[in-house]
This record gives sequence, C-alpha cells and structure tokens, in this order.
Amino acid sequence: MMDGHELAEVVGTVGMFTLATVLLVAVVTRIAPRWRTRVATASDADYRALAESSVRAQEELTRQLTAIGARLSEVEGRMSSVERVLRDVE
Repeated sequence: MMDGHELAEVVGTVGMFTLATVLLVAVVTRIAPRWRTRVATASDADYRALAESSVRAQEELTRQLTAIGARLSEVEGRMSSVERVLRDVE
C-alpha cells in the first residue's frame, strides 16, 4: 500500500507529465501556422521563379522560330529561282 509520500510523488509525476503535454500542444499549435505560412511562401516563390523562367524560354523559342521562318522564306525564294532557271534551261 502507498503511503502519503509515494502518493504525492505519483500525483506530482502525473501533474508534471500533464503540464508538459499541455505546454507542448500549446507551442505546436502556435508554431504550426507560422511554419505552414513559411512553407507556402517558399513554394510560391519557387513557382514564381519557375513561371518566369518558362516565360523567358518561351520568348527565346519565339525569337528562334521567327528567325527560322525568315530563313525558310529566303530558302524558298532561292528554290523558286533555281526552279525557274532549270525550266528555262530545259
């Protein structure tokens, strides 16, 4: 059977465990929203950087396609000239 001193130790231990649990839950509930906000902000910044690099890549591709189109038109013009010359020679 427990005497008064042992009972006080058990009650004190249970009380300290309960207090530690309550404090831990309080701290976690205060910190969790801030952590989620930081993570969301970091993700937004990463997505924004990815979108900006995609736009730059698309602009570069558009520029290259325009240059290729101009060269193709030039080659088509030269090809027409060669075809005319060949028909004239026949």
